[in-house]
Amino acid sequence: MGLLSYAKRYRDLGMHPIPIEAKGKRPIIDSWKKYQIEAPDDAELQTWFGRDDNSNMAVILGRGLIAVDFDGEGSTELLKSKGIGLPIEAPLSKTGNGHHVLLRTLEPIGDCVGLLSTNGGKPQIDIRGIGYIVVPPSTHANGNKYEWLIPPSDTIPNAPKELLDLIRAKNGPTKKLNGPGWVSEALAGVGEGQRDSTCAKLAGYFLGKQIDSNTVKLILNAFGSRCRPPFPEQEVSKTVDSIAQKHGATGETDRAIVPIHIKDIGLDFVEILNGKAVKFAPTSFKELD
Repeated sequence: MGLLSYAKRYRDLGMHPIPIEAKGKRPIIDSWKKYQIEAPDDAELQTWFGRDDNSNMAVILGRGLIAVDFDGEGSTELLKSKGIGLPIEAPLSKTGNGHHVLLRTLEPIGDCVGLLSTNGGKPQIDIRGIGYIVVPPSTHANGNKYEWLIPPSDTIPNAPKELLDLIRAKNGPTKKLNGPGWVSEALAGVGEGQRDSTCAKLAGYFLGKQIDSNTVKLILNAFGSRCRPPFPEQEVSKTVDSIAQKHGATGETDRAIVPIHIKDIGLDFVEILNGKAVKFAPTSFKELD
């Protein structure tokens, strides 16, 4: 089966495949972050994988999909030592130096490097909750082939509670950014494991309100400064540009100006001052209130 067939199969299973360099892990497309939200279309898959069978392939994590990265010989014993077992039907792939296991979660899970380790080094277990992982039929830099030992199917089992508890203890609490107040909660900043996905979600929200991308960058630079650790401005810019490109938005517009009701975003878009949310005040203009 060729790369294109693999890519289409991954997409059919709800995963978002992207091309990465041969025998490497670096994306060969500039704006891969937009695929954290939307799946690539047929034309994109054809362009990436229809001609060059030397490229490697990755799938983007998030949207309820995480990978347990067993890195190094003996890493599986680390999880067993905690009394944690993974579902035997979970998709399992052989990597260059270990294995990946795919699991579903009902909440966002950030990366957790060194969830379990051996004196701070390998063998170790990492959690990949954002970004991407290399998948079959890629080739590792050491020449080893990525192979599915248990191929993914339509149903990927949920991560066991014991594993999630271990991740939370290591990473700290994860914000659940949904519901009516999610924008204001997100703008207050998030932890390291949620910065990319939250920035992309906020960018889509504000661009969807017909706010130009330059203004969105200013808004999200403030968000980035409140993250722990801070999310760099250059990463904010890349994320906004990626989402704007996907939706055809730019920093300028020749469209007729459409009034945006403050009530649409005012109750959500707040500025955090010393931990206090300050809402927009009502005005005497009906068009703005």
